[in-house]
Amino acid sequence: MRIIKRNESQIQTEICIYLKLKHYFFWRENNIGVWDQKRGAYRSGRYGIKGIPDIILLTGDVTWAIEVKSLAGKQSPEQKAFEDKWVSDHRKYAVVRSIGDVIKLGL
Repeated sequence: MRIIKRNESQIQTEICIYLKLKHYFFWRENNIGVWDQKRGAYRSGRYGIKGIPDIILLTGDVTWAIEVKSLAGKQSPEQKAFEDKWVSDHRKYAVVRSIGDVIKLGL
């Protein structure tokens, strides 16, 4: 079997299409700031949270945070800290690498 390598953006798009087709209430969190021409750099919003996951999904009384990674991708320290805080508040958090991983979560 041949494994097709996809980048995180492609995987996120596939997952979002899947979730939309399943009629889930979710949103894709934009993690990249706005380009500041004067500074010549990206800037984040004043109240942005470092490490916020790619997808937030609400289903029934469960709130999911879904971090999408490529096959070789790893969580940053900020993403791990976000995960720790999220699950300590009794919410669901998952690192996924494919639609198959999302399906395994029962979504």
